[in-house]
Amino acid sequence: MAKTAREKARTAGEIIEDNREALTYLALIVGAFYFFNKAFKSVVEALKNPTKKQEEEYTNAIQEDKSKAEKQGQKLSYKPAQYETWANTLEDAMKGPGTDEKLIYKTIAFCRNDLDLLTLIDAYGIRPLNVWGTRGNLGQALRDDLDSSEMNTVNKVLEIRGIKYRF
Repeated sequence: MAKTAREKARTAGEIIEDNREALTYLALIVGAFYFFNKAFKSVVEALKNPTKKQEEEYTNAIQEDKSKAEKQGQKLSYKPAQYETWANTLEDAMKGPGTDEKLIYKTIAFCRNDLDLLTLIDAYGIRPLNVWGTRGNLGQALRDDLDSSEMNTVNKVLEIRGIKYRF
C-alpha cells in the first residue's frame, strides 16, 4: 500500500532526532573552528605587530645611531621636513597593489650619508605594512614589498652613495 504525502512528510523534530549524532558532531566542529580561529588570530596579532616596548627600543636604537653619525661629523643634507616627505613617498610607493621600485630607488638615492638615511628611517617610524594591519619600520616595509633582487638594488644604491647602513 502506498504512503500518503502526509505519512511521508516528517516533522523537523523527527529529522533532528534521526540526525542527532551528526548534528552534535557538526556543532562541535563549528565550535572548535570558532575557538581555534579566535585563538590563532590573537597569536598572529601578537607576532606581527611590534609592542610599544619594541617600538621604543627601535626608536632609541635609531636615535643612538644618529648620534654616532653626528659625532663622526655627519650633517643633515636637507631640512627635517624633507625626510618626512620622503618617508610618505616611500609609503605611497609601496601602498596598494604593485610597488613602484624606481621611486623607492630614487628616493633612497637622495640620502647622501648615513645620517640622512637614519633620519629618513626615523621619519618613516612604524607604519602599516599591509591591509591586514601589520605594522613595521622602513626596513620591514621594504622587505615586505621587494624581492631579494630589488633589496640588493636598494643596498647597492646605498653602497654607491657611500652609506654603510644596509637593509
